[in-house]
Amino acid sequence: GLVLALIAAGLAFIAFGVVRPIVRMTSAMQKLAAGDLSAAVPYADRQDEVGSMASALAVFKEGAVANEKMREEQKRADEAAAVAKRQALMGMADSIVLRQFARFYVETVRGIPILVVLFALWERHVASRGKDPLVPPRLFAHAQFAAGTILALVFFAAFTSIFFTISLLWQAGLGHTALESGLVSVPFAIGNIIGASQSDRLAARLGRAVLAIGVALLTIGLTALFLILLLVPTADLTNWTLLGPLLVAGLGSGLFIAPNVRFIVATVDRSEAGAASGVIGTMQRVGAAAGIAVIGSVFFGNIGPIAGPADLPAAFGQAATPALAVSAALALAAFLLVFTLPKRVQLH
Repeated sequence: GLVLALIAAGLAFIAFGVVRPIVRMTSAMQKLAAGDLSAAVPYADRQDEVGSMASALAVFKEGAVANEKMREEQKRADEAAAVAKRQALMGMADSIVLRQFARFYVETVRGIPILVVLFALWERHVASRGKDPLVPPRLFAHAQFAAGTILALVFFAAFTSIFFTISLLWQAGLGHTALESGLVSVPFAIGNIIGASQSDRLAARLGRAVLAIGVALLTIGLTALFLILLLVPTADLTNWTLLGPLLVAGLGSGLFIAPNVRFIVATVDRSEAGAASGVIGTMQRVGAAAGIAVIGSVFFGNIGPIAGPADLPAAFGQAATPALAVSAALALAAFLLVFTLPKRVQLH
């Protein structure tokens, strides 16, 4: 029994002597991997081996960290590429949809002249039978009234179309929200309110000149917008860039819209004033629709190539520039038509 006990004790001592250094070495390796060099103290007599082991572990750790970083960067790059591709496809899809909508709108509005001619023929037929037509043909026997209705059409074609152009540029081209796009037009609205509040008083003092001043301010504002788009990179445009021109254009619009109907209606007999006022309102609506059709055709006909999201600002800026040039040209035409109206009328 004593012999067996001694043998067991010897085996235990041997096992302890073998296992203990292994446990200590494993613990030291873990500390070295964590950067704790104090683990090398018990092995000072084997510094070369410990140093080599620590260096190998450090290199392994750095490689693992570097590989993890590379995987994360690759993942982010893949996600960014997927987002960019999705945005590009959405931008191109939006452009295609808008082009199709504009083409449909233009084709629809092209039928307006035919409808107007047919309507005029019908009204002449009704009048020839001694009945009361909706729009008396004799109204257009007054040259000033005919010119005034064209003025109403051209003016509304000029100023309503700018919101179409700016909205598309701001949202589809620059990626702003609908709210941000609406805020761009706030200076125009403020100028419109100010101009309209002073239009009656100025019309009483200046007569037809107030209309000329109003359309001139609109022309100046639209021309300034055109020059800004021509000279300033589209990606650099901000609300502040367009504030001044839109405010001036709004002032002009306010000065013109309120008194213009009375100047045009004054060119016909009092008995025809109701029908004349209705014709003017209709021509204003037709002008707004026709203006958007014409400007839309110009806009979508000049959109540049779009290969990705980065191309959207330049592509839509390239389209908006000639569109605003046409709006400014329409405003100039309206300015010339103002001088066909009487110089002074009874406003009240």
